[in-house]
Amino acid sequence: MRCHSIGRLAISAATLVMITAPTYAMAGNGPFFVLYDHRTHEPGEIEVMPMFDIASEPNGEMFLAYMVEVDLGLAERLQLDLMAEGHYAENEGYRATGFRIESRYRLFDRVPLNPVFYVEYEDLDVRTRYQMEVSGRHPAEGEEEEEPSGRPRERVLETRLILSDEVGPARLSFNWINESSLVDGITAFGYALGASMPLGRAKSEHAEHSEHGGHDSHAGTRVGIELYGAFGDTESFGPDPDTREHYASVNLMRHFPSGWMVKIAGSVGLTEVSRDLFRVGVGYEF
Repeated sequence: MRCHSIGRLAISAATLVMITAPTYAMAGNGPFFVLYDHRTHEPGEIEVMPMFDIASEPNGEMFLAYMVEVDLGLAERLQLDLMAEGHYAENEGYRATGFRIESRYRLFDRVPLNPVFYVEYEDLDVRTRYQMEVSGRHPAEGEEEEEPSGRPRERVLETRLILSDEVGPARLSFNWINESSLVDGITAFGYALGASMPLGRAKSEHAEHSEHGGHDSHAGTRVGIELYGAFGDTESFGPDPDTREHYASVNLMRHFPSGWMVKIAGSVGLTEVSRDLFRVGVGYEF
């Protein structure tokens, strides 16, 4: 049985923050956990954010997974991110599962859809549980699942095409995800799409850029809806709900003038092979 109360808890908490928080503009990827938009950090900006997933396996076992992310603004439109992952589960205890190195480059300063090229190297234990993206497929009914001990680590080159733009106060984004295994050569596919908008007084992206140099220009609250899932792999392509994970998420982020930020999400699994997640991140921008 899925933990549907997880999604309801996140939505209730988000509603409370929406009611009580004053709002302005904000930088960064806003409330999303999987989806990326076109914005990158300014040169010299640093953001540190631990993020956590709380969920349960089909057998009812609860687990806590985490990822600690450090974002570095290297140059105009160029960003480097360093990530470490792990999880805690009752039957395993604590396990550090690996790392990711990611870079994003926005190809142009301002054009329609603002294309961004993304590349990431992953070196992860196959048991890793933090959900940074969803791709590939689960075994079909009657098909044996590969034992994790047969291939203890995944080494993957992930690329994304990121398209994102602003329509009035809303920011719309779409990601196409390719995860190419450096072990067996199979490429798995996934997607993410969604929209976010500020609560309260909205500013345009141009106004946000013109005010860089202080946390006050970033402070505010942003709410978003995020859809993401798997689209099979090079051996079996498509959105088949019997073997692919698909999720819908309600997200909210509060960015304080001090540089601190908090974001939460309730992700509801839309297929039998998906799980429900409560997600939270707490970060600081230097």
